[in-house]
Amino acid sequence: NYAWPAVRRSPTLPIYRKARADDQNAKFGQSAADVYGRIAPAGLYSGIEFKFDAIRRTPDSRAAHRMLIAAGSDSAALSEAIYRAYFIDGRDIGDPKELAAIATEFGKPDLIDTSQEDSIGRQLENNLSTANQLRLDGVPYFIFAGKYAIAGAHLPEHLLPAIDAAVAA
Repeated sequence: NYAWPAVRRSPTLPIYRKARADDQNAKFGQSAADVYGRIAPAGLYSGIEFKFDAIRRTPDSRAAHRMLIAAGSDSAALSEAIYRAYFIDGRDIGDPKELAAIATEFGKPDLIDTSQEDSIGRQLENNLSTANQLRLDGVPYFIFAGKYAIAGAHLPEHLLPAIDAAVAA
């Protein structure tokens, strides 16, 4: 089902899009390069060549999340398309025109209209509330068996202890 969260790192991110460099400096300070220096190799290990330098703006991804909710059983595949658009192609997924293009490329242009339904907005607000309660402020964020959580990019072998603990529980 819906892959929460795709890109949005904080429910308090302003609705306008911020310059990526300013956003990263505000969040990580001088260590921003170190943080992404750790993520990039983990991505390569998984076959993903992140192109962080191509990203110009940190988007408000609420509209993208609305599309993911509206996609229903296609949400995992759409999430991949949105990730690729943002992290590989450097597209501004906070721009409604880009989201419309992504939905069309995905073969479901109707997602833009469907994502505007009130029920989708209510589901998104519920998801944001849950994320806030979990203090989820970064991606990826893994929850195992509803008990064990790991935030951030990790090599697969670093996830094994949490998976083992969840299986044993």
